[in-house]
Amino acid sequence: MTTDILDEMDLPYSSDKESLETISNNKLKPFFDVEKFEIRDEKERDKGIDLSIEAKKLNAKGQVVYTNFRFVVQLKATSIDRMNEDGSISLSIRTSNINYLLNNGMPAYYVLFDATNNLFYVKHLNEFIQELEKSKPDWVKQENHTIRFHQKLTDDFLDQMHEDTLSRGVLNRTINEKILWSGSGSRLDSSISIHGNLEVTDDKDVQTLIEEVGFHLINEGRWNEILSMHNNISGRLSSSKLYNLILGTANYYSGNLMDAISFFRKVKLAEGDLEESLVKHLKYLEVSAKRIVGIFNEEEYEESITELIGEDDLGLHALMEKCRMDIFKAEKSEIADAHINYINKLDEIIRNEKSSIGVKLNAGAEKILFLGLYNNLRFVTSVSAINGHEANNPPNAEMRAELAVLMIQGNANWYKEVLALKDDAKAAKNWFAYYTILLNEVQIRYKFYVYASQVKVRKELPEFPKVDMPDKEETMNVLLPMLDEAEAYFNKVGHIQNISAVLACRYEIIHFMDKEDDADEILKRLEHIVETYDVKEQREKLNFLKVNGPTHAINEKHMEETVGKAEKIFQEIELFRNKMIELDEKENQQELPQIEESYIIQLFPIGYFKFPQNKKEVVFDILRAGDNAKIACDNIFSIGAIPVVNIYYSKIEQEGFLDGKMADAGFDSWKNLYRVRKEFFDHGFHRVELQN
Repeated sequence: MTTDILDEMDLPYSSDKESLETISNNKLKPFFDVEKFEIRDEKERDKGIDLSIEAKKLNAKGQVVYTNFRFVVQLKATSIDRMNEDGSISLSIRTSNINYLLNNGMPAYYVLFDATNNLFYVKHLNEFIQELEKSKPDWVKQENHTIRFHQKLTDDFLDQMHEDTLSRGVLNRTINEKILWSGSGSRLDSSISIHGNLEVTDDKDVQTLIEEVGFHLINEGRWNEILSMHNNISGRLSSSKLYNLILGTANYYSGNLMDAISFFRKVKLAEGDLEESLVKHLKYLEVSAKRIVGIFNEEEYEESITELIGEDDLGLHALMEKCRMDIFKAEKSEIADAHINYINKLDEIIRNEKSSIGVKLNAGAEKILFLGLYNNLRFVTSVSAINGHEANNPPNAEMRAELAVLMIQGNANWYKEVLALKDDAKAAKNWFAYYTILLNEVQIRYKFYVYASQVKVRKELPEFPKVDMPDKEETMNVLLPMLDEAEAYFNKVGHIQNISAVLACRYEIIHFMDKEDDADEILKRLEHIVETYDVKEQREKLNFLKVNGPTHAINEKHMEETVGKAEKIFQEIELFRNKMIELDEKENQQELPQIEESYIIQLFPIGYFKFPQNKKEVVFDILRAGDNAKIACDNIFSIGAIPVVNIYYSKIEQEGFLDGKMADAGFDSWKNLYRVRKEFFDHGFHRVELQN
């Protein structure tokens, strides 16, 4: 039978667009794995959705199940090769279609079939909306928009579509459940929160979780996690005493002390009772917070702490705090004894069978700090005693030997305890204690180096040869990475007091390394923290640091008070004298340079020096010579004679001996002598011996 009869019939036309839509639809469906997706065509009155695709899931029994979690697809196609310069393809989309997909409530995607290259491109509706919001905030008022397709439809992208659909479906299901369980009708008794990971919680969930694990998280230094959970609730539900105590404790350790005090007040207002141990915990933290911010004075604080002393963990913490306060109340003559008493008390706590590992580690961290301070103090007083004894007596070998043994053994035992304590903290996974120990170790090692470099036995003794100090920069560069570790941890857990302590220690070390600009930047960071949290105790510590300076500066002042200004000047002059002797020794090992045209000048009181005639202006610059002195020297040079300049003076205004040694003004004069000698050495202007 011939088909020619069809040519005579009036039949619907087939367009290229319809053919392309059919081709794209048929080509797209095989992309979706039947084990993961169920494709459902939209046959009735299509207004912008071509496919509704359900995500399947492999359950725990190994069975593929339907979830009824779906996403929708708006399919487009083009046969025109009109790729943009960046490799994307543009297409016009009506705003009504965008709104229609948004109203769907399920994940939605635009899929474009590029018939020319036989490729599929895909764009998530959310991504498209974000681009519109960024470039055209009023996009809803426009009739059409251009969508740019970059992403090719790949297996990886299909897997992501599957995962996103399941996550979104679980989210919607959970929200529905929360609405049903949280109240009746449209009014909710509890706020519902949706997090970035699509986890849904309500107020009651968060409060229950914090009450169950809050103190456990605090013990692990994870108080910021508690605060983060609390910030996700509305606060509409009344909270328990326990909840408020945990929030107050978390705020206390994170440095939000006024918030902590507010929560501690809520504990007393909330209904119900607390265990006796938690009541003591509340009192301890509340009085500590009030003392730090300046609400309680020292007397009120000490009275409250004393009442809490006992055999339980908190009572032992209170005991340590009371003993620490006794040290700071001691007279100068009693400080050493106060240190010993505190160290002995800490040993008792560490040996106490009732002490928890946390209390023992805390006591251990205190012990290495105060034992280290005691050792450093003993070193300074011992050296001062030797110098005082030897001022009018010959050097005392026996006293020096005793000091050397005392310091070597004391420091060795201290460092052994530090290592053991850090190992104990690691074993207990108590990282807060570990990094507190690390911080205390750095402080003691820095201060010992300062004392050892500044406080020295004055007189030389052949049996006790001079011991050179390790290089300052190398030593401090060993300590700074330890501070980096501690600061990173305390920043992570948000412990403001210890962050401040790390910055203060870093400031002292950097300042000691003569990097004052860097030290000032650290001080600004510390000031920012103090201003942000406005804590009285931290402000007092900062002001002390700014007024008195770092440890090495304080020690210099202390040396002036105890040893006397004259003694310090003597030491500094001896230092400059020794440095100039070292330059002489180095110069003697060098060959005297051959200079065809040279001048000789006498630098009183250190000798004669030779230099090239063409370096005369350099010499005048080193001497800081005035015009009169330059003219006088030039005249003497011109007749082949040797001019004299008295370098006890920092500026040479006249040629000649002038006041001779009477011009010696002490430290400043000898500082200038060394400066001139060093610059002459650096320029190769050597000392010469004149023949009689």
